Amino acid sequence: LFKYHYIYFSDNEGKIIFNFYPLGFFEGKKQSIRIPVKELYDIEIRKSFLGIRKSIILYRKMGNKIAKYPPIYLSSLSDDQRTRIINTLDRLKIRQTA
Repeated sequence: LFKYHYIYFSDNEGKIIFNFYPLGFFEGKKQSIRIPVKELYDIEIRKSFLGIRKSIILYRKMGNKIAKYPPIYLSSLSDDQRTRIINTLDRLKIRQTA
């Protein structure tokens, strides 16, 4: 219902890395998203299910095309953890457009 995920996030060495997998039995497999910082195009924050289910969608610029990644559900994170990740991604995105 809430789509809880274990999430590992890093923005070291010029790459944005998200490793995540759903928590629970029979939920799914581990996924990984790796984007060079210079290719981060945009981020989108979504809330659904009465604002309880929170997710982030990353967009990557590859040449003249934009790739959209599947949502990463942030519902299992604390407000502080969620805010730090979003602020970091915003900062990296702004740096690219400057």
